Amino acid sequence: MRIQSNDVIAGQPVLTIRDFLRNHRTSITVDAIATCLDVDIATAKQILQNLVTEGYIEPAEESQEIWYTTTQGNALANAKAEKPITRRTADRLIKEFLERVQTINACNDYAYRIAQVIIFGSYLSDSPTLGDVDLSIKLSHRYDDAQKQTHMREERIRHALQEGRNFSTFLHQVAWPELEIWHILKGRSRGLSLHDETTEQVLSQPIPSRILFPESLSMRRNLPDLTS
Repeated sequence: MRIQSNDVIAGQPVLTIRDFLRNHRTSITVDAIATCLDVDIATAKQILQNLVTEGYIEPAEESQEIWYTTTQGNALANAKAEKPITRRTADRLIKEFLERVQTINACNDYAYRIAQVIIFGSYLSDSPTLGDVDLSIKLSHRYDDAQKQTHMREERIRHALQEGRNFSTFLHQVAWPELEIWHILKGRSRGLSLHDETTEQVLSQPIPSRILFPESLSMRRNLPDLTS
C-alpha cells in the first residue's frame, strides 16, 4: 500500500494514523489514541470506531478494550507516501517476483521454499494507478525430515557468516534462513509490499484476494498473463 500525504483516514491525516498503527498494532485502545493523537476521549472513541468501520482494526479476542490491526491495517502501517505506480509497472514487478519464486524453489541450497503467494489490495481494483503490489507469502520447509531441515538451516547460517554477514542479535541469526528468502523475494523493488500469510491469513479475511502461486487457471482467470 502507498498513500498520499494529504489523504485522510478515520477523519485524521493519513500519516498520523499510519504512524499510530505502526507503533500500536496489538495495543490499540481509546486511551492510546487520545494520548498519541492529542485528542479528547470522545474524539478518540470516534476515531477508533471509524478505524473499525473502515476495516483497519478489529477487537482482540482476549479483551473488549483492546483492538488489533487487520491485514488492511498492517498494510497501512507499512505504507509509504510515495508516487503511485502504473498497472504496467505492477505487472512487470509481479512477473519479476514470480521469476524469483521459481528460482528459489528450484534451488536446493535454501532451507525454505515458497508454498503459496496471494495477491490482494489495490491491484485487484480497476484503478489505472496503484499504491503498490500487496503479496502475502507462505513459506514451507525445504525438507520433510526434521533432522535434514535443521542441518540445512545451520548450513545457511554458516554460509552467511562466511560471506561476512553480521547479525545484530542471536535471534536475528537464528531467523536468517527464513529472512534471506524474504530479502531475495523483495529484491530492490520499492513497489512490492510483502506480507507473511502465516500471520496475516489474507485468504480468511473479508477482502478481495487471489492465489497467484501455485499457478491455477481457475484462480488466475481474472489476472493478466504474467508468464510471457
